[in-house]
Amino acid sequence: MLRIGSASLFALALIAAPLAYAGDAGDPGDQEMDQVIRRDSPTPLSLKITKDDWIGIEGKIKTQTTKVKSAAVKEVLYSDRVPEYLDGLEYFRNQKYVAAARNFLKALEKLKEKSKWSVEYCNYFIGEALYNQGKFEVWKDSKGIEYQPPSAYFLEVVKANGGRSRFAPEAAIRAAASLAEEGKLDEAEKQATEADKVIKKWKEEVNAADPEAYTKAVKRVETLVAIARAHILERREDAKANEAERDYGKAIAAYRAAESLSKTNAFGDLYTDVIETTLFLLANASKWDDVKSRAQALMEDYKRKPDTTLLNLLPSAYIARGRAFLAEAVQYTKDGNIPQANESYANARLDFLSVTVQFFDKEEHLPEANYRAGACYEQLKALEPDAAEKAVRHYKIVSTQYASNKRFKDLADEGLKRLGAADAAAGGGGDAPKPKDPKDAPKPTPAPAPK
Repeated sequence: MLRIGSASLFALALIAAPLAYAGDAGDPGDQEMDQVIRRDSPTPLSLKITKDDWIGIEGKIKTQTTKVKSAAVKEVLYSDRVPEYLDGLEYFRNQKYVAAARNFLKALEKLKEKSKWSVEYCNYFIGEALYNQGKFEVWKDSKGIEYQPPSAYFLEVVKANGGRSRFAPEAAIRAAASLAEEGKLDEAEKQATEADKVIKKWKEEVNAADPEAYTKAVKRVETLVAIARAHILERREDAKANEAERDYGKAIAAYRAAESLSKTNAFGDLYTDVIETTLFLLANASKWDDVKSRAQALMEDYKRKPDTTLLNLLPSAYIARGRAFLAEAVQYTKDGNIPQANESYANARLDFLSVTVQFFDKEEHLPEANYRAGACYEQLKALEPDAAEKAVRHYKIVSTQYASNKRFKDLADEGLKRLGAADAAAGGGGDAPKPKDPKDAPKPTPAPAPK
């Protein structure tokens, strides 16, 4: 599965908060100066940059030399930036990645011949934008502008600035992950090896300069490396034409190692990403007991210590455990154990409803949660008088409100046909309005394991 949550350190900082642009309001003095925005201060530092590499930024304020370590830099704005570059940053910050890529590409075309910084900065953000958008092929946007896969832009970053770009360590491993997504697995392996060399050199230099200052940046890159290598293992199994030959054991073990790194170093975004991936890989491997135990542990951890990282994981945990109960139900049905199958369908339904009721603002999970809740109701229609009606209700939500999700819309439409409600697929979606507030809806409790 594609993960867009493994954000780079630079991209994460950019998304985290708005940027303050000094000198863009008509102050000619400031506009002649470059600006450095530190992670620990919203106030830009105006100076004339004389050096910008993976150790840090050096510049002049009048006759005084000022230095900022790269680990402390949130963003750099050069005085010869063009409007398209600032527009690209704003679109990127708002996660409008296609528009961001388009503006960074325009900025690069205007600046690359006269401004060396633009080659590493623009290419880096084009690569990040396309990676996050899931565009891993040559394609054209609605304006007819053509883009290469993300790896092409990341590799340009690695070469830029004598191989010493601030972005180079992360760009090198992002290139490997991108190549894996592009289906170029042998190239991905080679690039991962090349990334190790780049990162080794970077770590030697930053540790010689000030190891304490760069500790968090080094740990994050190491975690991204672990995720990328797990990702390559996963994609190697995905590439096997015969599903029966796919063995995700090594990939799962690698993701668990990455999970440990991300948890130990408190990288909440990476931890969330890795946990979600591990849950779904366990499901793909039909390791249903593992899925249920991992999902249940996450739910219990959140009860003990509520925090945003765990809260963001709960929809995936409920869906993964619901899938496990569904798989159990199917097996019980095959074995002729209908009472136990019905109990598993009921348990699965409760997990999927937990997502639709408690996490109705998590749009990415709702097509699957609603479809599978409907499927559970359909299976239970012989036992519950209103189950068929509720199945139609959930199928209709998917068919009308999430029609852009072709996979689950098609499945929902098939369900509506089975239940004699095919016309609902073409009708409005007003039967099941979303709750206005979570507190207005009933709060289902986690389903017990089937007896």
